[in-house]
Amino acid sequence: MEINLNALLNPKKKHREIFQATERELVVYGGANAGKTFSVADKILLQPAFQGVDLKVLCVRRTLASAKKTTMELFENEAEKLGVPFELKRQDSIAEYSFGSRLYFVGMNNKEDIMRIKGMTDIDIIWANELAELREEDYKQLLLKLRGGKGKYHQMISDFNPIGTSSWIFKRMFKTDDYAGIRKIRLTVEDNPWVEREYVEYLDKLKEQDPNYYKIYRLGEWGDIEGAIYTNWDIVQNLPTKIDEIIYGLDFGFNNPTALLRIYLAEQEFWIEELLYKTHLTNARLIEEMGTLGINATDPIYCDSAEPARIEEIRRAGFNSHPSDKDVKAGIDFLKSKKLHILEGSANAIGEFTSAAWAKDKDGAWMEMPVKFKDHCPDAARYAIYTHCVHRAEPRVWRA
Repeated sequence: MEINLNALLNPKKKHREIFQATERELVVYGGANAGKTFSVADKILLQPAFQGVDLKVLCVRRTLASAKKTTMELFENEAEKLGVPFELKRQDSIAEYSFGSRLYFVGMNNKEDIMRIKGMTDIDIIWANELAELREEDYKQLLLKLRGGKGKYHQMISDFNPIGTSSWIFKRMFKTDDYAGIRKIRLTVEDNPWVEREYVEYLDKLKEQDPNYYKIYRLGEWGDIEGAIYTNWDIVQNLPTKIDEIIYGLDFGFNNPTALLRIYLAEQEFWIEELLYKTHLTNARLIEEMGTLGINATDPIYCDSAEPARIEEIRRAGFNSHPSDKDVKAGIDFLKSKKLHILEGSANAIGEFTSAAWAKDKDGAWMEMPVKFKDHCPDAARYAIYTHCVHRAEPRVWRA
């Protein structure tokens, strides 16, 4: 079967530059839905065929659990789309593809992760996906591994949204113009020919809510998130030994992601696990996905109450779904008063709780409402925790 790559790869000029770049360090950064990760994955998958040799590639996230939930699936989907032979060995976190090339998925979160990377040799390409998750020391360690191999060039690729001028990334790569050997490519939603127009309009509205959000996610420029909402959470590896209850939070989406969280309650604290974070899910597909996640039929699922028909359909499919209390300010205040723990593989939840911020009015004064962007996991958590805990003592007659 012949594959027309011209019809499948992003044709925009800046995305072509990603493929053409051979510098030792390639930094791909910019706004939301700009297609950054897709083009980087496509480049990695096609390099063995373009160069005619087998390559050894590392794909790095802060945690291996995050890589398994994000980049593994991305590579599988893109390989199928591009017609690239691709065999993923999930248990070993290794994929084999064209010309006998190997792709290793690794984390940099603990001593075992670091030792695994230190033991690797002859690396041709390293992709530091979501670079802002890593420390500068991690980045330096990875650069040391970029040698040997059979490729015509060796390259460290990193991608991220440009949040925080106080970050090591800005100081190392952007504060001065004399950082040699680096290629920086900034992308925006305008560089994605397949993006829905509604999403572009959604990004444009950020200008009214928060100039910094607009600058970062619409324009792809450096900015600082101000007015952080949640500071009462941390990232953990394990669940508590004794769990009192399990509940679920579900935020519906279609062009925006649908987010489903499993939340464990123990001694008035909450452990949050991201189960699902996907766009373009119909209700039928969502129910199908939920059927694979081990959800107990009696555990309550608190859903966005603006979608009563979807809640009823999920209930008819055998799940204990309920509309949530959507009092935004009261729900946020309640969450802020509790101790939250996010499991380390919950990449989108971690990112969204990090960037959640209060909106500003046209005069720059803080408002008692959050910026409505990248809020799907915090919303799902709020639906579940606030509704379950505040209303549990009240007589409840749930109506979709």
